[in-house]
Amino acid sequence: MRVNLSSTVALVMAVLTVNTEAKDVYKVTREDGSVVYTDTATKDAQPVNLSGVNSVVVPALNNGQASAVSTPIKPPVPPRKLLISRPAPEENIRDNAGNVNIVVKPIKDVSGQYQLLMAGKIVRKQNSPIFALENLDRGAYTIQIQLVANSGKILASTQQQTFYLHRVSVQSPAR
Repeated sequence: MRVNLSSTVALVMAVLTVNTEAKDVYKVTREDGSVVYTDTATKDAQPVNLSGVNSVVVPALNNGQASAVSTPIKPPVPPRKLLISRPAPEENIRDNAGNVNIVVKPIKDVSGQYQLLMAGKIVRKQNSPIFALENLDRGAYTIQIQLVANSGKILASTQQQTFYLHRVSVQSPAR
């Protein structure tokens, strides 16, 4: 009969919880290499010493005196969001000169530099929340504004949004 490992562990745990005044425990190693613990002595059995008591000593912290945490844990600060007030998302802008003003509603208690990203690339950095773009080609533009600290950390950001610029083409002049 073969004994699996979980049965052996369960048996060992049961044996170890038995009072030390209980019968002796023996370890028997079978021919197939499995180990069996039993309270029946056989000629191949080896006695197991259960007289030692397992104990753990937990060291005292700070000489037994509990101390309060000196630094209070601050809750995480939610990321701030900037809002683009002009142009509106998906807005169609008609300007034959290709001029577009991008206006961001600033955050009053935060200072830093605003950077304009177009198609995911930084195209301009400035201190003002108003970006005046000139002579843009007609087409779709995906923009995002980030407020960046002097250290380079992004303090706040807008969602990406798209606007469409319409210009009269030389190939199809205005009528």
